[in-house]
Amino acid sequence: MNTLKSPMKTNFPVLIIPVLALWVAPVTMPHNIVAQETQSPPASIDDLAWIAGHWQGEAMGGTFEESWSPAMGGAMMGMFKFVQDGKIAFYEMLTIVPDDDSLVLRLKHFHADLKGWEEKDETVDFPLVEVTGDNVKFDGLTFKKVSDDEMHITVMADQGEGARPIEFICHRTGKHGAATHDNADAIGNVMK
Repeated sequence: MNTLKSPMKTNFPVLIIPVLALWVAPVTMPHNIVAQETQSPPASIDDLAWIAGHWQGEAMGGTFEESWSPAMGGAMMGMFKFVQDGKIAFYEMLTIVPDDDSLVLRLKHFHADLKGWEEKDETVDFPLVEVTGDNVKFDGLTFKKVSDDEMHITVMADQGEGARPIEFICHRTGKHGAATHDNADAIGNVMK
């Protein structure tokens, strides 16, 4: 099992999609919990279409927003922002991309000034473990669709006493992820 140390020293937890945590500094990133030899199941990015959109919630003494684009080119792209005491604490850039016949979620963290936490060529990777209807389980991170406008994200975080689940309740704030024929045509016209 791998753990990454964040250069950020704070009293609030670090979020990983949206959010992972360690309540004391230095922050320890979550690690995968499934054996690395385990084969990821076959899956298509279309299995995750319901994640697309703009989501918000409150956690760990702050608020967060997470946005996912609809699939394009076989991948989805997301961003995460955590605000505490009215100030940006950090950002995440996320992708869900093909990995052989399966998928992997990758992310990078950034301080408020956009200086990265991970080394230039490093990402935090969450291989796909299972897709069942309204649940998408990556190794150490799960998305669960509760309704069209509510999603729960559970992240396994190591807080020095072993991994434990932390749940984040996300509420859709708009239908940004639901591309329609009309707005796709409008975007195409602007690009001409």
